[in-house]
Amino acid sequence: MSIRASCDSCGKQLKVRDEAAGKRVKCPDCGSVVQIPEPDDVMDAEAADDNPFAGGDISSD
Repeated sequence: MSIRASCDSCGKQLKVRDEAAGKRVKCPDCGSVVQIPEPDDVMDAEAADDNPFAGGDISSD
């Protein structure tokens, strides 16, 4: 499995090995340092994306 992250400086989408979790790597395009999230952080973000009830406004109808 791999972890995906994006460079805050140039927007390059990075795909790194699991061993890079929690570490910092250099962006191959601009050379900026990118913090790679831990797998739990990635899973939480993906779970929120898949949850139709996550985020958005709550109406009081």
